[in-house]
Amino acid sequence: MRNWIKFVSAVLFVGLMSAGMTGCTKTEVNPGNDPSSTILTNIGGLQSRLFTLNGEAVMVASGAQLTDVITMTGTNTYDCEITSVGETNFKFRVPGDLVGGEYSFSIKRGETVQNIGGPWTIAVRAFNPNVPDDGKSSLRGMVYCDSKGVDGVLVTDGVNFTETKDGGKYYLASDKRYGVVYIVLPSGYDVATRKAMPQFWAATNDDSSVREQHNFELFKNDNTNHTVLVATDIHLSNRNLYPLDLTQFSAGFVNEVKANYTGQKSVYCFNLGDFAWDIYWYKYWDGKALENATAQISGLPCQFWSTMGNHDNDGHAGWTTKMSNIPYGTDEYWAKDLEASKPFRTVVGPTHISMNIGKVHYILVDDINYENDYLKGSTEEDATGDEKMGDRNYHAGFRPDVIEWLRKDLSYVDKSTPVVVGFHIPLLNALGNAFNGEFGTNMQQLYDFVNLFKDFSEVNFISGHTHVNRMRPLPGYGKNLYEHNIGSVCGIWWNTSQGSGSGNSNVNGPAGSLNLCSDGAPAGYMVYEVQGTSRSWYWKAVGVNKTTVLKSKQFKTYDMNEVAAYYKTGKGGAFLTAITGPGIENSASDAVPGSRIKATAKSYGAEEETNTVWINVWGFEKGDFAGYGKCSVKVIEDGKTTDITEKVNDAAGTVNPIEGYHDPLSAVTFDVYRYTTRGKFSSNSMSRGYANHIFKYIAKSPKSTLTIVYTDRFGNTYREQMQRPKKFWDGTNPYYTLD
Repeated sequence: MRNWIKFVSAVLFVGLMSAGMTGCTKTEVNPGNDPSSTILTNIGGLQSRLFTLNGEAVMVASGAQLTDVITMTGTNTYDCEITSVGETNFKFRVPGDLVGGEYSFSIKRGETVQNIGGPWTIAVRAFNPNVPDDGKSSLRGMVYCDSKGVDGVLVTDGVNFTETKDGGKYYLASDKRYGVVYIVLPSGYDVATRKAMPQFWAATNDDSSVREQHNFELFKNDNTNHTVLVATDIHLSNRNLYPLDLTQFSAGFVNEVKANYTGQKSVYCFNLGDFAWDIYWYKYWDGKALENATAQISGLPCQFWSTMGNHDNDGHAGWTTKMSNIPYGTDEYWAKDLEASKPFRTVVGPTHISMNIGKVHYILVDDINYENDYLKGSTEEDATGDEKMGDRNYHAGFRPDVIEWLRKDLSYVDKSTPVVVGFHIPLLNALGNAFNGEFGTNMQQLYDFVNLFKDFSEVNFISGHTHVNRMRPLPGYGKNLYEHNIGSVCGIWWNTSQGSGSGNSNVNGPAGSLNLCSDGAPAGYMVYEVQGTSRSWYWKAVGVNKTTVLKSKQFKTYDMNEVAAYYKTGKGGAFLTAITGPGIENSASDAVPGSRIKATAKSYGAEEETNTVWINVWGFEKGDFAGYGKCSVKVIEDGKTTDITEKVNDAAGTVNPIEGYHDPLSAVTFDVYRYTTRGKFSSNSMSRGYANHIFKYIAKSPKSTLTIVYTDRFGNTYREQMQRPKKFWDGTNPYYTLD
């Protein structure tokens, strides 16, 4: 009772302080007088002078950047981190040990300092988040908002769950195998952001006998309507590319997201793995790859929620014991997998998480069993010589304890709630007619995983890994389970910007001048826009204006008469002769020594029927999904409309989309370019023969004008007036456009 009286007294004191401050009508603002020191403009001062320890304060001003530092000078001196930036204000972190009193405020950018204003009297909100030790729980803490505990929030250690109660308190008995404790974000709230990373988790002591406290702060936000950007396969390595992958990523994805979403509320970014690249961790970044990768996204205006891919594991894991061929499912097997993922869990966060954003339940989960045998050692061309690097081999799969964690998580979700599940390796194979063979002996895990969701009304699985777009329903599961296997931010590992430049690996067009995925889709990310339970989505090409994307940039057309001509002479002819004859050396790290890549001329479009047109619709979705509409592709020629969604307009009625063909532009900017400059390339990186979204049409003449009309699930139409003959880019000049 005595503690309760103290708490009430403190709140009454704060309330009086707050009431007193609301009467102030004048804001003292003393900006720096030296024009050269001007960082901020439109300075309006603090939105409130009542601060919450470890909370966020709002300063009304324009021009702040996340890398700036706010300094409070008064009773004590504090440097404060800026946590988010809007057009007219920004937020900064309140020090946890702040003492109330009079403070002046300044902002520092590099060596430049600008006074903002003050001295202002700052009051500190009285709040005691300490949770008493119950003598048995290894983890305890409080989840709170506006200095009040929030009940009913799920807290987990990656294995078990507990729920906050009695004023936001939680207790959890944990073996701490994952070394983390975190919350399931409740609907209507956000967590704090630090350099784009959401603050929903904390690292724990490895010793399960140590009892420790971790608190989590929530901020109210009506996120019923929200936007989710889903990015995957970023593959940052700092390797020897021109332009560097870091340059391409910063100039492309990062700057674009800043331009499109700064100042907007309820925008979230999901990363589905391969954020970094395991084989280059130690060669170029001295083992600090994930630290450097997270630094690249620190300026994003939205939170960056993540799970891991196979390349986000530590390739040195198991080095000290040279563990190889450990039997699947043994304690030693799972311990090695945990060792490999530890850097990710330490730097980026938990590998399986969930959150409720608005009326949608989201899950991000690791589906990699990282084995990393030491049978061959490192054989990758650019990383040879790293003696501690294992084979980096893996299987797709879900750890048994993660399957159980998912079962528990879903027990709190109503079956009518839309569920979105993100992971790295896709569930389905390239054709979409069966489950993915990469799961190998772990197929039962895959069935167990999918069956967790079969009774939900709408489940959207989203995966990466393949660097292509393949949208398809799960066979045998009706219309309620659907997978979006999406393309990559890095395209073909940041390489086609070289192939679309001047032809010299050291002199290229602008960063991302033509960054393509293996299926010919422009490198990019998916945008999911949500209003309540209504969802819509589209593929967003990096570097293309958002409005332009919605109008026309959802497919690309090829006049195959021109493509066939390209393969008859010059570089195209030499490449075709090699790949259809003796084959081309396979430089893939997992290739059999001496193996060669072979393909048919037809698969590259060199032997199509005269007047054939290919239409590569990278966002096309096969089959039905929940209550959404269907996609269609139509061609108008001489006033006649032909629906080619399911069949080619040939005598045989060939099935559309056609299977086993390489997108021509992807082939020229990677396959042909690599063969021309190196005499070899990797079968893992080459243009994909199973794009699943190339549609074929036979035109009446080589000069007829066609109108191509693609309609997506939501009734949006995208058109192109295709003037023929349409010239095919031959690789001789820089290619700066997606037209």
